Amino acid sequence: MRIFITALLFLASSLIAEDVDLEFLKSIKPKSQEEIHEQGPYAAEKKILEKDELTLDDLMFIAPTNEEVIYEENAQDFAVYQEVRVTELLLSTSNVPKQIYQNQVFSMNFAANIQQNINLDLNLTIDSTESLNWLNQNNINWVKDINGVYRTTLWFEANATDASINKINVIANRNGEFFQKASIKPKLPKITNVEERPNYAHIVADELLVKNYKTSKFDDSSNIMTIEITAKNANLNSMWINDPSITRQGFNPSRGNYRSQTGFYFVVFDNNKTEFNFSYFNAVNKQFENYALGVRLEFDDLSTQVGLNPQNDPFSAYKKAAIYIGVLILLFMYVASKNSTPLIFACFLIAFNIYSQDPHFIGIVADKTKVKILPIERSTIFYVTQKDEKVEIFDKEGGYYKVFFDNGKIGWVEEKDIKIE
Repeated sequence: MRIFITALLFLASSLIAEDVDLEFLKSIKPKSQEEIHEQGPYAAEKKILEKDELTLDDLMFIAPTNEEVIYEENAQDFAVYQEVRVTELLLSTSNVPKQIYQNQVFSMNFAANIQQNINLDLNLTIDSTESLNWLNQNNINWVKDINGVYRTTLWFEANATDASINKINVIANRNGEFFQKASIKPKLPKITNVEERPNYAHIVADELLVKNYKTSKFDDSSNIMTIEITAKNANLNSMWINDPSITRQGFNPSRGNYRSQTGFYFVVFDNNKTEFNFSYFNAVNKQFENYALGVRLEFDDLSTQVGLNPQNDPFSAYKKAAIYIGVLILLFMYVASKNSTPLIFACFLIAFNIYSQDPHFIGIVADKTKVKILPIERSTIFYVTQKDEKVEIFDKEGGYYKVFFDNGKIGWVEEKDIKIE
């Protein structure tokens, strides 16, 4: 009997085991907080928040904590943002010379320390006297190091002994919004006066050299001289000579930097002047150095005034004669050889002669148009039209046309001021 009951129990347990789905039982088995946590922070929080009722353990798990937990699978998500702290903006200057001369350029190194490695937009302004010329105001190049220090070089020219800086202000913006600001009052060099003398060009340089110069006729009473100049540690754009015989003067924007510059100085003076003199102050030798340039008129015009009206060219007759002789020789060769090649070249010479004698176009220059010596924005203006004037157009460079007026004047006008017929 006991054996029979045992057999029945074994058979019943076997039948029950076959009917139960073990996978189903596993899927509905409650999970502990530790098991949920092992799936990662986001999965754990999602599982907990999906519950209808939260236990005390659930609330403790999703609550903020000071414990530093790093999940490698999400490390890149946290690295996208920069850590930003509110820190003081520290300003400083260095490498400021102790003494300079009036009209001399000088520089100082400027640093803005953010005290953290973040990217900012810096706006620098300077409150100074009018006699201090901030040379690179529109060309500031910031360089940032890994410590969050922004550095640049500021260039100045002191035009008087009382030149000073009241304050240098820096405003730092981040993502278009204000972040921090600071100011500093730097100490400037002691400025030594330079004696004002006749023909002084108001240039102080370590070295100034005249590389080349040309003189040509400007109008019936004046000549124009172009001087190519190189200088070290100078601002050639400030070159200006106080001379009553000079009617116009200017400087073509220089090339290079203030440590080494090259440019062209243009001066118009009375045609009875046989020598043009100017001087600059040598900061190394601490004395004036003079230049005396003889006025020798040249028929070939300046690089800025090339191609005068052909009717005023003294070599025009020789050019015409050479072309005519060439045409006759080519025609003789054509008749003698019956080869069409010389005839083709003769036609080219005739066409070239016609083209060179006549202006390229005819145009109308508007009233109140400023006529410049050079085809550049900062060129000297030597003539202003008082009415609409008909002109001959000989050349074009950039946005300027070179024109010849009926009154004999030749100059450059902007494209917007002329209507081509």
